[in-house]
Amino acid sequence: MKKFLIIILTIFFYYNGNCQDGNNEKSKNKLLEELSENACKCVDSIDTYNKSKDKISDEINRCIKNQTGAYQLGSKLMDVDKLSKDAEEKDGKKQINISVNINEDSQEYKKYYFEIERYMMDNCNSLQQKIASNDQESEKSVSKNPEALEWYSKGIEASKKEDYKKAVKYYEKAVELDSNFAFAWDNIGICNRKLGNYDEALYAYNKSLEIDPTGAVPLQNIAVVYTYMEQYDNAIKSYERLINIDENNPETIEKFISYLNREQYGDHSITDRAKVWRESPNGKNYKSASEYFWEYQIDHMYVRYFLWQYVGMDKNERDWSVHQFYAIPMLLGLIGMAWHFKNDHKHGLAVLALFFMTGLAIVLYLNQPDPQPRERDYSYVGSFFAF
Repeated sequence: MKKFLIIILTIFFYYNGNCQDGNNEKSKNKLLEELSENACKCVDSIDTYNKSKDKISDEINRCIKNQTGAYQLGSKLMDVDKLSKDAEEKDGKKQINISVNINEDSQEYKKYYFEIERYMMDNCNSLQQKIASNDQESEKSVSKNPEALEWYSKGIEASKKEDYKKAVKYYEKAVELDSNFAFAWDNIGICNRKLGNYDEALYAYNKSLEIDPTGAVPLQNIAVVYTYMEQYDNAIKSYERLINIDENNPETIEKFISYLNREQYGDHSITDRAKVWRESPNGKNYKSASEYFWEYQIDHMYVRYFLWQYVGMDKNERDWSVHQFYAIPMLLGLIGMAWHFKNDHKHGLAVLALFFMTGLAIVLYLNQPDPQPRERDYSYVGSFFAF
């Protein structure tokens, strides 16, 4: 709930403080910067120790998604003045419709997601560090030459201070001593990209790939460089190479049909609930399809997330707990709902329909098997906003 309040206040601040002068593009850039910094702080807090590659990727992905909905909504709110000019009038009031698409497979959602991701690739050192730790380390990724490692460490320190020219010199010293030092080549590429030296960056990334053809860091960054150079066909080819190496990398795979269709999870019916119950790996924990539906799909995969927002989350961040918010937001929401229906039952019913269609209706449609590879609370943001 606290996170939601911060997001709403952020949008309100930028809308009221910056949009009144009509300079919407500048305001949107400020909102992008603010939300990307929030995501960067989230990424920085990720503990990579003793975590699998997939777990780190999931947590990075969730940090970005936590800001995507706010960026999408905030950007559209900043266009209200423009929309009002063409809006129809009813009873002397402008009828302005603002829709937010929370479907992660939609082009609209991906547009806002990748704008945040691209900004972070340029400005969030923590993201680069986590991706590096997420990369598969071959025996040539890190040098065994002590002197090369010393220059590499100096390059890391210079990078942290954003002195990229000096960092490049240090990394180049490292690869002079050990030409197979893949991570040093990666960082030469990253620094040159930040300096706008795109050709030098591509050269460094390709040198890294010659040493380790499965390196995720160079492949992902090559795609980013080609995007800035507006060579989109080459960018897509780089992402496709990355997909072939790691089909479950959520930082890039969403750009492609195989991931959007959830092929990596296998096929399952969205209508046959009994079949999903029987075929789910954890289906044996439930006595019937109806018990599976109520206890897992409804309670665990929706009600639990809803209660996180308005009752509270336990210390292990796995279940809800009344000890965090003491259910005060929930009580206020129910009082507000009763007041709403009492004063304008038609509008109240419309909001209730939005609440249902972006929450429980999605649960019914998805018919999710147990287990899921990651928490799915982000799927129901629309429902939480409606409440």
